[in-house]
Amino acid sequence: MNLTTKQAKNLGLKSLNQAAPKKAQALLPVREYDSKVEETYAWRLDLEKTAGRIRNYMHHPFRLRLARGVTYQPDFLVVRVDGVIELHEVKGGYIREKGRVKYMTAAEAFPMFQFVLVVGTGSGRRGFTWKTERYHKEVEE
Repeated sequence: MNLTTKQAKNLGLKSLNQAAPKKAQALLPVREYDSKVEETYAWRLDLEKTAGRIRNYMHHPFRLRLARGVTYQPDFLVVRVDGVIELHEVKGGYIREKGRVKYMTAAEAFPMFQFVLVVGTGSGRRGFTWKTERYHKEVEE
């Protein structure tokens, strides 16, 4: 099932990239997000789940240990309808080198997950434009 433009408008959205309207936010469970970009992306994942494009998702599901004293915490764990587990890292336009290195190190160290870097540009009021970069290391046998 895909969410149509009419269904999005019925939810009070002008587009699928717009932040959740205040009346719809009151219906959502209370969650803490690190940024407006993460909050808006969670709203988008809620729409994807409602539309049947993903099975489920979790915000800050766990930490991955990369080295002694170094961990990586993905922003979202997303379970696709085909059962593949993706770890989404959401950034707001600018990515620091340290963050990119941690992301790439985690992707190399944990090939059982598909890693997705999501960059949102724009503003929450007018909607974000989402760009995704997928990384998956093939497991050698």
